[in-house]
Amino acid sequence: MKKATRVLVLNNYPLDSIWQEIKKGEKPAHHLYGIDVFEKEGMEVVLVPFRKRRFLVAISNWANRYIPFPLGDLDQQWSALTMLNECDLIYSPCQTQTWVLSYLRALGLVRKPIVAIGHHPFIKGKLAWLRLPFLKWALKGTDAYPALSQHVSEEINKIGGATISVPVFWGPDLSYFSSYRAQIGDTVVVSGRTGRDFTTFGRAASKTPVNSKIICLQRDYREEFKSFADNVEVKSHNKAISYVEMNQEYADALAIAIPYVRTNNLCGLTSLTDALALGKPILMTKSEFIDLDIEKEGIGYWVDSQDEAGWISALNRIASDKIAAQQKGDKARKIAEEHYNYRSFCTNMISIFERVLSKTR
Repeated sequence: MKKATRVLVLNNYPLDSIWQEIKKGEKPAHHLYGIDVFEKEGMEVVLVPFRKRRFLVAISNWANRYIPFPLGDLDQQWSALTMLNECDLIYSPCQTQTWVLSYLRALGLVRKPIVAIGHHPFIKGKLAWLRLPFLKWALKGTDAYPALSQHVSEEINKIGGATISVPVFWGPDLSYFSSYRAQIGDTVVVSGRTGRDFTTFGRAASKTPVNSKIICLQRDYREEFKSFADNVEVKSHNKAISYVEMNQEYADALAIAIPYVRTNNLCGLTSLTDALALGKPILMTKSEFIDLDIEKEGIGYWVDSQDEAGWISALNRIASDKIAAQQKGDKARKIAEEHYNYRSFCTNMISIFERVLSKTR
């Protein structure tokens, strides 16, 4: 009998608790970045304990703030070093976790292949020149580094001097969203926790007749929100609402808006993924880190960063023809079913694992 491939998994949030939420139907499975599917395909998944040693967590936080080259999560990596005999391959869905392991692999001290996923650019900030040699060193010790955008994938290959990265689209777990699908309504909904530009969106929506709803954390609430027009509802919460509550808000939306401030990071992909699964038109800040061209695919409209006039135009356009808006939403769901979905993501990752393992066995 063929021995099951054992995958040791590090991540920047506890995947075991997320897995329990998913089993209860509280969250879609794509937040596991494939590990549930790997297990169904006969692999053995071993999760590295999350935040086991507080002193190493504290050292990691200090080092990643003050040392100009990346070390990653020292706590998880220490645990991983003690668990190497339990695995055939090391996998990190997050790019922050495995730097020291990759340095050690480049030196020949770690012999198990490493696969990580790139989310954000690696070269940024005033000290990028100082980090560059360490980035090259780490990439030399990483067997595959797929990325969630073409932009980041190209940067990885340029730094590493080899083709170790390909873009992979992190698509939705479509089955989870089926019960929340509904015909489009009259309200454009915007939510999110990272880098959202609720202010520009609210100002723009106030200058249109389009009903809009902003769902934000209390920390992101601004006094200016009180001056938004009556057609703009703002709902703030002390903590993030559940996926069930969020999907109930999205279910009969006219469109899902994803406005965010100018950033040199990936932003808005989770909301985009939700919109595709729910079959909703998408209004989104344009970014080089989003590979899916929503205008070319006929599923929404791009808006430049902090472009109030652009948001006014996008809102008016999507609200002017509900039949056309419904068609955009239907098309969004269709392309998710055909290409941009969780199963495709997992298939791509399994192929990458197999390719890496075939080279190291």
